[in-house]
Amino acid sequence: MDPYRTLLGEVYSALRNMQNEETYNEVREAIETGDFDRAWQLLIPLAEAGDAEAQYRLACLSYEGANITDEVAYGWMEKAAKQNHPDALFRWASYCRPGESALIIKAAELGSTAAQHALGVSYATGDDGFPKDEKEAVKWYSMAAKAGDDDAQYNLGTMILYGEGTPKDKVQAKHWLEESARQGNEAAKRLLAELCRNEDKPRRG
Repeated sequence: MDPYRTLLGEVYSALRNMQNEETYNEVREAIETGDFDRAWQLLIPLAEAGDAEAQYRLACLSYEGANITDEVAYGWMEKAAKQNHPDALFRWASYCRPGESALIIKAAELGSTAAQHALGVSYATGDDGFPKDEKEAVKWYSMAAKAGDDDAQYNLGTMILYGEGTPKDKVQAKHWLEESARQGNEAAKRLLAELCRNEDKPRRG
């Protein structure tokens, strides 16, 4: 393999990524101001060129309030999902292929925080066709929590606090509850406040 051609390819790839990032920043600004037509115009060339992230973001415009039909949104979501875009795969599987747990697991393994959190919930409760398995719930909650999902941080902290699927560890439990509370999670704030009140209570003997 020609090292010069390899290096040149890497440079071109980096330039494309920089250009795409600038476009995504413009898309974000357009969405924040409600200019969905502008967001569409920015994304459509990239999506039609096969960019999975652009395809996913086009599909997500429907959730932001853009006037896009479900058929169009699902079409772009499917295109991104078939390129193994983690979040697109999770959403597509959830809405268009309900019951296909293997797709949810694949999305989680690819790095979808939403899929990881959803698996944590499903294993913790035994819902959505998954067996109840608290150890698996802790495993998936941990992944989502480390990625910054505040609900997963709360759920993980709660499971560690009560020793569900993992040994009890109050220090570690408080760590995750505090991480969740920092992001504004009200349930985490309430549980931390309750823990503090119980610690402040005078002990007998």
